[in-house]
Amino acid sequence: MITTLANSLVAAFNRAQPGSLPAMFLSIQLGTLIRQGFHFAIRGVTPAVDPYGAASNSSIVLPDDAKAASISTAYARAGSGTLGPLAVAAAGSAPSAGQVAVAANGNILFNAADAWTSVDVEYRPEIQDTVEATLPCASGVVTLPAGLINPSGAAAGYAVTLMEAQRADTSTAQLIVDKPAATNSTTGTANLDFAKTHVLLDSADGATSVRVKLGIKSAVDLNALLEAPSTFI
Repeated sequence: MITTLANSLVAAFNRAQPGSLPAMFLSIQLGTLIRQGFHFAIRGVTPAVDPYGAASNSSIVLPDDAKAASISTAYARAGSGTLGPLAVAAAGSAPSAGQVAVAANGNILFNAADAWTSVDVEYRPEIQDTVEATLPCASGVVTLPAGLINPSGAAAGYAVTLMEAQRADTSTAQLIVDKPAATNSTTGTANLDFAKTHVLLDSADGATSVRVKLGIKSAVDLNALLEAPSTFI
């Protein structure tokens, strides 16, 4: 049987002493919890071009603080494809006609040939914070500094999602974000490596500087906070 500590934050919330609630809400970053901790439904949206998404697809571009982790259901109301429920394809894959997927950059992806003009999607947001930086690139490799992807100072390697990548040298080209992979030999694209400690470009592109926007491990570990001993009454 699983038990909860009598002095845990869970127990403190269950007691709900009014004087403690403001500080408790601050400790769990209530606004972020509401934004990322619930299942959301978006209705009647028209997909559009995502400059960081594949040209053969159209997207619902989500806010930085509410990128998708998974899709529960999707339904096409209007467009050129077959209307009705859409099949959920594997995250990071290119959806075929009649499918929907979570894009590598956390947006919601459709096949452009369906030309939807109204879709409903129910999805769960990714729990992550957002950071952005312009970093050097050598031979197609951008090394993510430990202080960028894990500002708390613990062990490096807590990048979650590559949201955007854009050259910042002689070119300002926006790069198509692909799913994590060991290498990258596709011109005009960028992806995290499997360890999520580097952003990889095609070395033939010759990029020397790249602006990256990343989702990183949330600074608030809600699971640990709720279960750990608490000083709240």
